[in-house]
Amino acid sequence: MVRVWGGGIYQTRDFYDICDKLGIMVWQEFMFGDALYPRDKPFLETVAEEIRHQVRRLAHHPSIALWSGNNENQDAGSHSGPMYLIDYSVLYDDTVHATLIQEDRARPYWPSSPSNGMLVDEPERGLFIQKWGDSSDPRYGDVHRYDYSDLCTDVTKFPRPRFASEYGFQSYPSLETLKPISTPSDWDNNSTLMLHRQHHPDGNPELAAQMARFFHQPDNSDTEIRFGDFVYLTQVVQGLCIQAESEHYRRIRTEKNAYTMGALYWQLNDIWQAQSWSSIEYGGRWKLLHNFAVHFFAPVLVSPFQMKERVCAYVANDLTHPVKGELKIDVWKWTGTVDHSFTVPINIAAQHADQVWNVSVSQALNNNKPNEVVLALSFTESGKSKPTATNVFYPSAFTDVDLMEAKITAGNFSSAGDMQVKFTLMSNAMAPYVYLHTDVNGFFSDNGFLMVPESPVDVVFTGFDNVDVSQFQKMLQIRSVRDTYSGK
Repeated sequence: MVRVWGGGIYQTRDFYDICDKLGIMVWQEFMFGDALYPRDKPFLETVAEEIRHQVRRLAHHPSIALWSGNNENQDAGSHSGPMYLIDYSVLYDDTVHATLIQEDRARPYWPSSPSNGMLVDEPERGLFIQKWGDSSDPRYGDVHRYDYSDLCTDVTKFPRPRFASEYGFQSYPSLETLKPISTPSDWDNNSTLMLHRQHHPDGNPELAAQMARFFHQPDNSDTEIRFGDFVYLTQVVQGLCIQAESEHYRRIRTEKNAYTMGALYWQLNDIWQAQSWSSIEYGGRWKLLHNFAVHFFAPVLVSPFQMKERVCAYVANDLTHPVKGELKIDVWKWTGTVDHSFTVPINIAAQHADQVWNVSVSQALNNNKPNEVVLALSFTESGKSKPTATNVFYPSAFTDVDLMEAKITAGNFSSAGDMQVKFTLMSNAMAPYVYLHTDVNGFFSDNGFLMVPESPVDVVFTGFDNVDVSQFQKMLQIRSVRDTYSGK
C-alpha cells in the first residue's frame, strides 16, 4: 500500500494506472493537511466541487482502497476549542464526507490520519459520528509516531497499534544526488546549504546524535570522502531505525492487545535534494532504506531482536498458505569464522507471526561478548535450496567492535539487458552494511548487506537508461563501515 498524503497533491492518471497494474493499494487522502481551514460558504462550495471532481476522476481505479479526510487535522480540530471543533466538523463531516458518499459508497472513508475512526457510519440513515479522543491511542484506528531522542531500535519504545500509518527517521540523499546543487564547501552537516535544505527543526543534530549511538564519527581528511562517509552512515541509521520498527509491527500482527494489521513508513519519495524521511531520492536513486524495505516487507520475514537479557526471533508469514522449513542461526566471530550454529524447525500458519526462538543473550552469543560476534539468520522452506528470508542481528554498537579492514572486490561484470549489469562481490573479511554507489543513475538489487569472508554475493544494477558495462565497472564504488574511520 502507498499513502497519498493530504499535504501533497492529487496524483496524475499515470500514477493510479500503474498502481492498478501492479496491485498497489492506495490510501487516498483529500488535500487537507496540518492546518485549520475556514468554513465560510464560498470556501465550502469550492471544497465540495473539489471532492466531486477528484472522486469522479479516481473512483474507477481499483487501486483506491480508502478515502481519508485529511492529514493530522483531527487533533487540531478537537483540541483547539469549541469554535475550531465546529469548523472541523462542518468542513470534514458536513462537506467532505457528505459529498463523498454522494459519489462513492463502495469504499470506506477514514476521517483523518491519524484517527480513532467512527462510532457510527450509516450513510443510508444520514448518521456519521466520529470516535473523538486521543488519536495516538493504540487501541483504535491508526497512529503516527516519531521519536528522535531515544535509541531508535529500542523495541520497548514502540507502540502496539491497530495500524501504524506513519513513522520515520531522516537521512541524507547520496552524494551523487547532492553534487548538482552543492559545492565542496557545502559538504558538511553544519554548512549553510545543508541547514537551509533541512526543513525539520533540529534535524541535522538529531542525525548526528543517532549515528553516534551506533558508529564512529567519520574522520577522513578528504572533505568529499568524509562527507560521503557521513551521508552513507545516515542512510544506514535510517534503514536500521525503520527496519526495527517495521519488523516490530509485523511481529505483533497476531498478538493479543495489538493485532497490528498494517505499517506504512514515512516517506516514499522526495521533491528536491535534501535531508528527509524518504527511501527514494530526488531523481529516483534508492536509499539503503528502500533496499531494506524489500526484505522487511517481504511476504515471509525472519526477525531477530533483543528484549532485556533475551534474544528472540519471530517468523512472520503474510502468505495465504502455511510455511514450513528450518531456521538456521550462525554465530559469526568478527574475525571471520562461524563459532556456533543453531537450527530451529519452523511451521507458521498462513497470515500469522510466531515467536520461534527465545534464549538468553549468553546462549544466543555462545558465551561470546556482544562486541565479538554477529548473528546471521536464514529461513529455508522445505524442499527449497535457497533461503526464503534472511536477516542479521548485531548485538553491539559498532563503536565497540574491533572490525578488520575488508578488501571487497567486484568482478564477473556482464550485461543483463540494455539497462542492467550483473556482477559478483567478494570480501576477504567481515564487512557490515556494504554500500554500493555510482554516478550512473539507477538502483541495486540489494544494498547495505553483511558480507562474510570468501562468500560471493551476486548483485544486479538496473539503470534508468541504457548502461554501458565497462563504464559502470569503472564508476562503481564500494564502502563498508570500517572504511568510515581511521581506527585511531
